Amino acid sequence: MRIPLLLVLAATQASCAYLPEYASQLQLTSRSEGKVYFGTIRRVLPAVVTITLEIDRRTYTGKFESTAPNATFGLYDVYGPPDAQPKSAQALSRTNYTRAILSTSDRRIMNCDFTDVGGMDARGICVDEGRRVYDVVLS
Repeated sequence: MRIPLLLVLAATQASCAYLPEYASQLQLTSRSEGKVYFGTIRRVLPAVVTITLEIDRRTYTGKFESTAPNATFGLYDVYGPPDAQPKSAQALSRTNYTRAILSTSDRRIMNCDFTDVGGMDARGICVDEGRRVYDVVLS
């Protein structure tokens, strides 16, 4: 009984390559205004990672979700520069895709897509309800 549980936990953690140990930082840069905002990523449980960030006195919160490339919000295709996604087959095979739906207490929504190649160079794009685009760097 213990071995299957350990295998499930290992598989769950392996599917989310960018899971911070306890807390990490993220930086959002508004493309329209150039303003920089900051947030945190915290591991709550082994496979539950939450994001909290503040933009213009609104606090957005949500959960990091591991996903397949075809299950993202497609923000890289719409808003990303031509070199935003990895191109080579080798890089694509090591690319991890995650997404997050963030919300505020006044019911504002922000969608985010993130990628990292082999657990390194984690980046993302977020778009809020007003179609403001933010480039995200995770550290």
